[in-house]
Amino acid sequence: MKRPYPDGWCKTIEALFKERRKHSGQEIEWARAYEREQLKEKGARFPMSGEIYEAVHDVEVSCMTHWRAPFTGGKKVILPAGTKIKVEGHPLVPEPISVYTSPLDSERLEVIFVNQSDRESEQYAGYSISVKTAQLNSDFRLVPEQVT
Repeated sequence: MKRPYPDGWCKTIEALFKERRKHSGQEIEWARAYEREQLKEKGARFPMSGEIYEAVHDVEVSCMTHWRAPFTGGKKVILPAGTKIKVEGHPLVPEPISVYTSPLDSERLEVIFVNQSDRESEQYAGYSISVKTAQLNSDFRLVPEQVT
């Protein structure tokens, strides 16, 4: 199978952003394809929309705040062990390298993760948790009886 990126390519999205330069859309796609291939080689399970995962220990994830404006905020947060998250996405890429999720106890965690001034803003439109597929495979367990 011919790879969708040039021979010798071995950069991830994270590695590209560490370069602190402007990247072409093609480079971003190559990095995604490279990461996807690396996940497949490691036997990773790719998440699907509606699945529920549970954190097996405290895990650092990205919390994204959404706004009724051309802006998205975010920061790293610690998702407590035992927290259940639902994979979102319509349509979801068949083999995503990361996914947006919503905690099942979203309201309780929103108070912890999102500043009160942000939550009270008329422009605030909620939050989500971004989790890499590699993290789902190592730091979470699939809760099959709760797939929705």
